[in-house]
Amino acid sequence: MSGDVTNSNSGDGHGAVPRALAPPRREFVNRVESRQRMLDEVISARSGKEQRLARVMVYGPDSCGRMEMINKFAADQEESFFPDGSILVEYGGPNAVGSVDAAVRNALIDLGEPVGELTSFAQKRTRLRTILRTRDVLMVLRGVTTRAQVDPFIVEQSGSALVVISARTIGALETDGFQPILVAGLDNVHALELFRRLTRTASSTVEEKVVLACGGSPLLIGLLAAQIVERPHRAERITRRFVELGPMALEGDVMEKMGTRLDVLLSTLEPRTAAAYVKLGLHPGARFDFEAARALLGLSTEDTEDVLDELVQFHLLNGDDDGYRFDPTVFWHARARAARELTDDTEIAQRIVEHYLDFTVHRDAQLSSRPRIGPRYREPVALAGPEKRKVLLAELEDKRETLLRVVLLAEKHGFDDLVWQFCEALWGLYHLHGHYEDWRRTHEIGFAVAKEPIVKMRMASQLGSVYFALGEWARAEKLFAASAESARQVPGPAGHIGEQSAFEWRGKICFRLGRYDEAAAFYDASEAAARLAPEAEQPRMLALLELQRARLRLKQTQFEAALTHAASAGEFFDGSTESDNKAKVLLVRGMALAGLRRDQEAEEALFAAVAIFAAEGSMRSELDTVLALREVAERLAHKDIVKECDTAVQRLRLALGL
Repeated sequence: MSGDVTNSNSGDGHGAVPRALAPPRREFVNRVESRQRMLDEVISARSGKEQRLARVMVYGPDSCGRMEMINKFAADQEESFFPDGSILVEYGGPNAVGSVDAAVRNALIDLGEPVGELTSFAQKRTRLRTILRTRDVLMVLRGVTTRAQVDPFIVEQSGSALVVISARTIGALETDGFQPILVAGLDNVHALELFRRLTRTASSTVEEKVVLACGGSPLLIGLLAAQIVERPHRAERITRRFVELGPMALEGDVMEKMGTRLDVLLSTLEPRTAAAYVKLGLHPGARFDFEAARALLGLSTEDTEDVLDELVQFHLLNGDDDGYRFDPTVFWHARARAARELTDDTEIAQRIVEHYLDFTVHRDAQLSSRPRIGPRYREPVALAGPEKRKVLLAELEDKRETLLRVVLLAEKHGFDDLVWQFCEALWGLYHLHGHYEDWRRTHEIGFAVAKEPIVKMRMASQLGSVYFALGEWARAEKLFAASAESARQVPGPAGHIGEQSAFEWRGKICFRLGRYDEAAAFYDASEAAARLAPEAEQPRMLALLELQRARLRLKQTQFEAALTHAASAGEFFDGSTESDNKAKVLLVRGMALAGLRRDQEAEEALFAAVAIFAAEGSMRSELDTVLALREVAERLAHKDIVKECDTAVQRLRLALGL
């Protein structure tokens, strides 16, 4: 029990009014929706013929500001709805009451009631419920884990409100009518707002990735901001270290105290569960699913379920339908313990890397029929249809940050063969969705570790394509020249395929630089190499070359020739599952038709291309197509379409940071 007692009196003259909740911090931000839901429950409880107890269950991680949100709610509503004050019962933490009996006893004392003559728990519970029927009190029970801790405070007819704070939902309380309200990390906008309020600055050194590293935790944001305010001359270094190391970068005794608390909790677990907690600290990211945990721990399915369930039960992990997640401070602690205790983590790291490599390859193989190398691509896999493609891409996108960290983990442990295999598997996602920084970072590593000619060929080509996308033509051209050189050392069909691709990319570079004759010559050289490739591979290669030639003729304003080449490319891609290339053909066709002033046909082709790019999540290509569509629609005086295009352009530029 904690808090102050004021000298004011309530309306029925029962004595001093307890005010146990602290005032909210001046820098408090957001939680508007959560506070409104609490208020709605209070109003609903008082709107019937007979008042009932308002019941709220606020749950979520320790460091995400549950108590601060309730303090803000109390400050706003105590005067209007709770004239008889507020009480706070601590079931967890340094001020924990220890038992339900002690909780009820302390509540009575805070409410100004004598308890000396009340010898049994039943007497105390009855007295508490009798008092609450005549008073409007805000009761907050913190650190609740069971319904039994709440039961004595439940009064059927009362103007009071009972707010339970727990790490996770308690099913028995939901059954009893408690309204569950999740308080998780702040969203990026409000996290950045809090950070700037605490540091009293909007400096350019305060980047969004700094607060992203806090995981939305107001506690971590506050700790980081305090260090910056204390040493503003070191602000840039502090934030840079925090992005790199997370909470481990924070100095002072606060994190040490938090670590001590977690060490004590960990000592109460079964040894197998405590060991699993430490090993999970090696996972490259705070989020993971069951299969990743099973692979990392090297346990059976049943044993993995047992240890994860116990970690969730003790609030060391959060578990839901999407998997498991460490809170930032807990993840910091698990990582620190792993660094101290697991002196040789090579075997665990290899299990992690191979698990995520299998995950990535399995999905990538279903997304395109493009040639790939690597032992995990040897088994043929059926290509996914449109709806399944969306699911696969969403799964890869969801794990993208983790997959980048896995590549870095593989590099750290010298798993060179696994590094380049990862690059091979990630290239399709990066290329389709334009994740240039992840693409460049991973493939620079892949290119550096490549040893065999076929691997050098692929890594040089894939790294060259990101520099092509970034407009760094000289770097891209050198890499594709290196790819072609390595391809000549690769015997058989794979070498011809690599050489064909390298020539095609060099043609695209010449095209971008306005060297159109050289571009056409490289396309011809690429076709010659394609004719030496296996017959089964030739149709796709030739279709891609026809697409490049269509773009070249379009740039040269040779619109009829562009249409002819686009039609040849379309003959292959229209019947394939490669919807992105189908959309690219439609874009060229639409622009060529627009050049010929066949605007109605152009509009139809461009509409179809926009729909595919949007479904694929290819925002840059979608933006290019929308701009072309707007121009055509304006000539046709289709005002509604022009308006839709303007809205789409604004949305896409904002999303792309343009």
